[in-house]
Amino acid sequence: MPSELGHYQPEHPVLSDAATQLTEYLSGTRQQFSLPLAAKGTEFQSKVWEVLCSIRTGNRSAIKSLPIEWATQRR
Repeated sequence: MPSELGHYQPEHPVLSDAATQLTEYLSGTRQQFSLPLAAKGTEFQSKVWEVLCSIRTGNRSAIKSLPIEWATQRR
């Protein structure tokens, strides 16, 4: 368990993996997460998550342009 998390001891293995991967990401040693996710949401939310997952790490220009694209598509 990463020491940066202090006294927090997650009991579930997925939470432990998430804590480890987040610590690695914040320290710059990880660029992608590999956690089991079961996202539920509207059709629009699912599309947003799909697009966000396709953006490469550090591509800020792609992230900045998304709200404008989504706003024009919803009209």
